[in-house]
Amino acid sequence: MGIEIHLRTRFLKYDAVKNVYKTSVGEIKADFMMWASGIQPNSDLVKEFNADLVNEMGYIKVNLIRIFHEANNDLTVVGMPKMFVGGDLKSLKEEKMAFTAQVDGIMIANNICRAELGKELFQRGKEHPPLVNDGMHFVSLGLNKGIMIVPKQMMFPCLKGHFFYVSPKVYKMKMDFLPTGMSVLKGEREPLGLYGKSRVEKILLSEPVVDQEASNGRLEAKSKKHIDSNE
Repeated sequence: MGIEIHLRTRFLKYDAVKNVYKTSVGEIKADFMMWASGIQPNSDLVKEFNADLVNEMGYIKVNLIRIFHEANNDLTVVGMPKMFVGGDLKSLKEEKMAFTAQVDGIMIANNICRAELGKELFQRGKEHPPLVNDGMHFVSLGLNKGIMIVPKQMMFPCLKGHFFYVSPKVYKMKMDFLPTGMSVLKGEREPLGLYGKSRVEKILLSEPVVDQEASNGRLEAKSKKHIDSNE
């Protein structure tokens, strides 16, 4: 099937033009790459400063204040009221995701300002069970296909991309509209031309036309319905 497994390999950059993944062991050309690494906190600096601030898993301990059934924290390090930690390094039991790290950064910035002004620090909120339907989820259905579920329980079929699942219809719309959209941005045509009724109907009512390399050969999905643009 042409599958290669690379152990202890650091991903550095993806070259979309050459379809090449640049890694710590060289360049890898592939149609699809699956990142199968776990999270390993890089807390050595704090451990050298004070090993008691780091738990057995390598995460930095943060204050957790439990009031009845609510659990609150201000992202301060245990025993260090002027030291904050966020993102993947904090010891809170939650999924380590990019958007939670962004929220942590905003909260820490606010709490540093509040601490300087002598105000009470913001608390990060309550402890809740995971929301399985909140956010975006991907389900793989073989080498080339999958299902993407987005908020409000919308679900639609997708084709696998390099790091993402893309809706075939959305992909076709992007490919069809991209040249026209660039012409609009360059001032070469009027924006209204982008939304012609017959053009939109032709794209939305036809099946996707996608020609994508797959790891076991070429995947082709050809149009089944065509609507004359003059209609």
